[in-house]
Amino acid sequence: MDASEVQDVESLRRYLEALPEEEQWETALRVMFRAVARLIPVNLQICLKRQSPIGSHEALDVFGPISVAGDVSLSSTSLTSAAVSAVDGPLSAAAEFASFAVDNAVATVKNIRFSTEGELFDLWQIVRADLAHPSGCVLWSGGQPNALAKAWQTAKTALQEDTTADWSFWIAWYERVLAGRDTLPDALAPIFNRLTEEDWEKGPAHINPLFDEVLALYQADESASTPLSRAYPVDFSFDTLRRVMRLIGIDDNMKHLRDPSIVQAFLDDAEQLSDDFTDFADYARELAPGGNYAGVLRRAAGKVIKEFDRTQDLTHLRAERLVQLGSELELFAVSEQGRADLGDPLAEILDKRIEALKLLCRKHFGPSYQTLAPLAELHLDQIDQESVLHLFDQAITLIESLPNDDLQPLDHEGLLVLQDMRDELKTYRAAIAEASSDDFRTLLQDRFAQSAGASGLSILRFLEKSGQAAGQGADTAIKNYKRVKSLADIFEVLKGYLSGGGL
Repeated sequence: MDASEVQDVESLRRYLEALPEEEQWETALRVMFRAVARLIPVNLQICLKRQSPIGSHEALDVFGPISVAGDVSLSSTSLTSAAVSAVDGPLSAAAEFASFAVDNAVATVKNIRFSTEGELFDLWQIVRADLAHPSGCVLWSGGQPNALAKAWQTAKTALQEDTTADWSFWIAWYERVLAGRDTLPDALAPIFNRLTEEDWEKGPAHINPLFDEVLALYQADESASTPLSRAYPVDFSFDTLRRVMRLIGIDDNMKHLRDPSIVQAFLDDAEQLSDDFTDFADYARELAPGGNYAGVLRRAAGKVIKEFDRTQDLTHLRAERLVQLGSELELFAVSEQGRADLGDPLAEILDKRIEALKLLCRKHFGPSYQTLAPLAELHLDQIDQESVLHLFDQAITLIESLPNDDLQPLDHEGLLVLQDMRDELKTYRAAIAEASSDDFRTLLQDRFAQSAGASGLSILRFLEKSGQAAGQGADTAIKNYKRVKSLADIFEVLKGYLSGGGL
């Protein structure tokens, strides 16, 4: 019987029973683990609605059995029977329990769907993928459903705010499970083997610190990525309803904008400044004939206005992108050509608008400056500008052609932003050719390098997230971008991917 024939509980049971005994155990355990792991956010929410510490104690009951099940299925170190029986879960009968676990997951997800925005997805298709592929793939091929993603964020926040125990390990462990990343089962197995039933009954304050050594390994793995590799100005999320990757802001830098009063203060400032830039763009449009730089400045101001227009929906707020656009606008505004094209009165008006924009960004987007800071260290060195643009053309052509078996498509708006980033590089290239002084030419070349780095990292980030959404494990070529230290490194990784080193 082929995995593609599994359509329901009965066919899953027949499929498992037809496997050789050893393979049946491994496959059933893997399918059970992944089915139950998908429901962790729902089960946590149920537990955490109860008053702490009772709720948090029950939250440990959510993590404990399934983490042991995952370790049994992945670790090369055998777990003792005592370790398996110490947690409250039917792990010893994994093959028999798998069908029940999957059936329960299907029913639960169907119920969740009725309370969401009509999300439609075939969980049995995901189960078939679990049967066909070894562990190491993202938990939700096609992206975690919105309802479950929101449930996890709510549960995660509650765990982080728990004053009775530190849940950092379990949060890190589950997010690695979601992303299909290595949970280091061989490092977990000795800990599970030492734990007794009495240990588990002592609760999270006793159990959680016992995993600190593994948490340190997780954190070391995260910190191995360079600051430069995290300097992409936009991020991507999979929209399960539309089945596309959406271009979004970087959520970690926006946590401080969750406070309603801070949000309103930002919106008030942004609305006024958007009107001011609109006025400038209108004035600049009336210039006759107006030089090339006046056109560039008007276009750069228009991009800032577009970003402000998005601020009513803070899930789409792209602080890094706004900081980047403000930096580019300032560069052209201080050039001799730019000021000459505008004339003194309009140039002074633009200066005031830019100062207000910088003040707004410093006031609300402090973390964004830290994220983007490594880009300031990039230089062109021996990298040819035409080669950079050609590489971007190749990458965007690939993205325009999606979807395929390895990658999910990008939404139209996101594609326009990537195309816009490429056009910004062309603007820099033209400005470099027209620069009237060596100093300004050098400054433009450095900004070309910084913009190219930001654009290249954004494309690599898209390829990474899109591959995950398509159900792919970590790709070697894309994974290398986490180690980049220079512009040459960024484009070496991108070139390697496009030349056939991809998924």
